[in-house]
Amino acid sequence: MYRSNQDILFFRIINSMKMHRMLLVIIACLVAHFGYSQNQSIIDSLHQELVHAESNEERVEVYYALSYEWAEFSFDSANFHAQEGFLISRKIDNPKLISLGYSSIGSAYYCQYELDSAIGYYDKAREVSQQNQDTSGLVKATFNIGNIYLMSGKLEDALNVYEEAQGIYKSMGDQMGIARAWNNKALVFRRTKQNEMAKKALLEAIDIYKSIDEPKKTYNASSNLASIYLLLEEYDSAIQVAKSNIDLARSLQNQSYELQPLVVIGQSFEKLEELDSSFSYYNKARELINEYTPTSDKVYVYFGLATYYLNKDEHRPAKPYLDSLKELGPFDKILNLAIPYYEMTAKFHRLNGDLELAYAQRLKYEEMKDKYHDQQLIDRTTELEQVFEKEKRELEIAKLQLENEKKSLQTVALMIISGLALLALIFLVILFSQRQAKNKLKHQLLNEEIESLRLRISRIYSEVKLSEIETDIKKIQTAFHNDLSEREAEILQLAVTNKTNAEIAESVHLSVNTVKYHLKNIYSKIGVSSRLEARQVMSES
Repeated sequence: MYRSNQDILFFRIINSMKMHRMLLVIIACLVAHFGYSQNQSIIDSLHQELVHAESNEERVEVYYALSYEWAEFSFDSANFHAQEGFLISRKIDNPKLISLGYSSIGSAYYCQYELDSAIGYYDKAREVSQQNQDTSGLVKATFNIGNIYLMSGKLEDALNVYEEAQGIYKSMGDQMGIARAWNNKALVFRRTKQNEMAKKALLEAIDIYKSIDEPKKTYNASSNLASIYLLLEEYDSAIQVAKSNIDLARSLQNQSYELQPLVVIGQSFEKLEELDSSFSYYNKARELINEYTPTSDKVYVYFGLATYYLNKDEHRPAKPYLDSLKELGPFDKILNLAIPYYEMTAKFHRLNGDLELAYAQRLKYEEMKDKYHDQQLIDRTTELEQVFEKEKRELEIAKLQLENEKKSLQTVALMIISGLALLALIFLVILFSQRQAKNKLKHQLLNEEIESLRLRISRIYSEVKLSEIETDIKKIQTAFHNDLSEREAEILQLAVTNKTNAEIAESVHLSVNTVKYHLKNIYSKIGVSSRLEARQVMSES
C-alpha cells in the first residue's frame, strides 16, 4: 500500500512531541492500527504469492515487498523479511537484488527513525549499484539518503543529494523521478525560507505531473504551491491554484481533498480583507470536517470563522469555534497559533463584558508575542551562525586548495596566499560583528515596541475617563477619610493617571520596590486590588 511523505511525517511528529504524550501515543496507536488493518489484506496476499513463487528471484521480490508493507508497523517483521530476501539474493549472487535488499533493510531502520543505520545500508546499496551499473538501484538509494538529510535538518546536504538524484533520473529519462526531485527540492527551499525558489521548483514538478497524467501527485504539489503563494503574499495566485485544486479533487472523487484548498482560499480572502468571501469558503470547509480531518485543517477553519464574527463584534456566534479551538489546544508551544488565539479570546471576553478575563487573556497574548520575538531573535542568531559556519567551511576549503597549490610556489607566493587568507578572515570577523550589532539593535527596537504596546493596552482597557477622577492630593485624602498619608496620596494620584511603577518612582524619588510597597498598603487601606479598581472608587467618591 502506498504511504505518502505526509503519513510518515505524522508518525515522526507524534514521536518527537513532548506535551500530551499519552494522548498522542493513543492516537498514533489508533492510526497505526487502522493502517495495519488496511495493510492486512495486502500482506495476506503477498504471503500467498510467496507460497506459489516459482523462482528465487520471485521469492526475493515478495520478501522485499512484505518488508516495505511491515516497515511502519513492526521493525522486527520488516527486518526479518528483508533479511530473508537478502540471504537468497546473496546465495544466487544477484547484484540488483542485493542492492534492493540493502535498501529494504535501510527502509526498516528509516521508519524506526534510526537514521544513522538507515544511511549505512543505503550507502551499501549505492556502492553495489555503482559497481554493477544499476542506475535504478543507485537513484533509489540516493533519493532515500536525501530524505533522511531532509528529515534530520541537514538541508544543504539534502539539496545536494536531490540534485544528484535528479541528474540520474534525467539520464534515465524518468520523468516521474525528475518531478519527485523537484518536489523534494521545493521542501528544502521552503524550510530555508527561499520561497521564490520553492515556487519555481513546484511549478516544474506540476508541469511534469500533468504531462504524465498523475492527478493525485499534481494535487499534492499544487497544494504546496498554494501555501507558498500565501507565504509570498501573492493571494490572487493562491486563490487561483486552490480553486483548480478543488476541481482536481472532484475529478479524483475524493471529497476530503476539497477541504484544504477551501481553507487556502479562505485565508487568502481574509488577507485581502474580503471577509464575507473568506467566511463563505471557511463555512464550506467546515461542512467537510469529519473525524478523519487533519487537526491543522480544523484549526485554520475554526480560526477563520471565529475571526470573522469577532471582526464584526459578534461574540456569541464566535463562541462555539473558540470552544472547538480550546479543545484542539493548547497552542502555547505553537506561537504562530497562540498569538492570534489569545488575541481573539481577549476580544471575545471584552465583548462579553468580562473585562478581568479579557485582561488576563491579553496578558497571555503579550506573553506569547514576547516569546515569538525571542524565538525570532534566536532563529536569526542561528541563521547568522549557520552563515558564519558556511563561510568558515568555504574558507577552510579555500585554504586547503591553497595548501595544494603552495607546493609549486616559492616563498613570495606563500606570503601572498597567507595575506589573502588573513584578509578574508578579518572580513568575516568584521561582517559577523556588524551582523551582531544589527541584531542587537533589532532586539532593542523590538523591546521598545513591546513596551509601547503594553502601555497602549493598559490605556485601552481602562474604561474610566481620567478626566473624571479627582487627582488633587488633599481631596484624595479627604475622599478616603485621611486614611492615606500625603506621600501615599501622591503615589495614588500618579498611579491612577496610568504612570508605570518606574515612572512613579522617578517622580517621587523612590525606588521601584518602595513604590510597589506603598501601592500594596494603599490598596489595602482603600479596599481595592488594582489601579482599575482604585480609579473606579475615586470616580464614585
